[in-house]
Amino acid sequence: MKAYCHLLINQRVRSGFTLIELMMASMLTLVVVGAAGYGTVVMLRENTASSIASDTQYNLNRAADFIIEEIKMANSVVTTAPSPLPSGCTTFVLGLNMAGLTNPTSGQTNSILYCLATTTASDVWLGKNVISRYGPALNADGSYGTGTWTLSPLVDLIAETPQSSTCPTNWTRIPSGTPKGFFVCIENTTQKMIELHLSASALDINANKAQTTQWINPNTSSRLGGMATYEVVTQTYIRAPNNVTIAASPTVTKGSNATFTFTRSGDTSSALTGSFTVSGSGTAVAGTDYTAPGSTSITFAAGSTTATLTIATLAGATTGRTIIVTAAGGSGYAVGGTSSATVTIQ
Repeated sequence: MKAYCHLLINQRVRSGFTLIELMMASMLTLVVVGAAGYGTVVMLRENTASSIASDTQYNLNRAADFIIEEIKMANSVVTTAPSPLPSGCTTFVLGLNMAGLTNPTSGQTNSILYCLATTTASDVWLGKNVISRYGPALNADGSYGTGTWTLSPLVDLIAETPQSSTCPTNWTRIPSGTPKGFFVCIENTTQKMIELHLSASALDINANKAQTTQWINPNTSSRLGGMATYEVVTQTYIRAPNNVTIAASPTVTKGSNATFTFTRSGDTSSALTGSFTVSGSGTAVAGTDYTAPGSTSITFAAGSTTATLTIATLAGATTGRTIIVTAAGGSGYAVGGTSSATVTIQ
């Protein structure tokens, strides 16, 4: 009998967990796994929202910097939309007149334009509203190219509704109607000061696109929704244009150097490269009366208002002949009233 009781007790010890214990363990496991899963979801949402917010802010800041730099180089601002607008522009916002810049396409404006464009279903990688720029391409050194002007997207995800839409007192807003997330305010008196407004929203996707889910919670009152919107408001100004003129001593003794002095006015904070032509209607002959310069460009150093061109005359030059140097137009400057200078060989 004792042996039987002993076996029974050992059997109970080896019988394992009770049903209640298993249920409690399962519930605890479910709670832990659920909490871990919820935490993972929150982390993924935070990561997605932060990534979108970072990309949106970076792209909008870069676009604002680009537009500001081009505004600073302009001679004047265009406040009315040219006709016709380039194909693809839906809303005119800003036009810039640049010194020495000509559109090679007949019938189109010579002003660089910034406008809003609305994308279509075929634009699968662009948001709903896009800031587009119509103008020449830029060369590697930042100067304007001479090829065909094109309309190119600068930045997308422009908000359907701006976060702010007011301008300072005595400033004019363009466009004048209900703006979207890209508009400018122009100071009325001088039309030199410009306030740039850009609003971006990752929530404003193109409704024509076959997207079943949005990138993040579309509820703009939520914290994650708020992270998807961003605004840049900044003021800049049109700098006084560089006007280039040229002067020279009227005569030079043959065998000596003729010196032509180029002078620029306006903003001199950065270097400026201009161009020129030699002779034109002058009677002196290159190789016979003077040595042609190796380049037809002249460079003003940063902070300098003058640049000098030296042309060597030859000892066997014919007296009475003239060397004429003429300043030519280019990017970032205009040719002033005195555009050429003449030196007579004696």
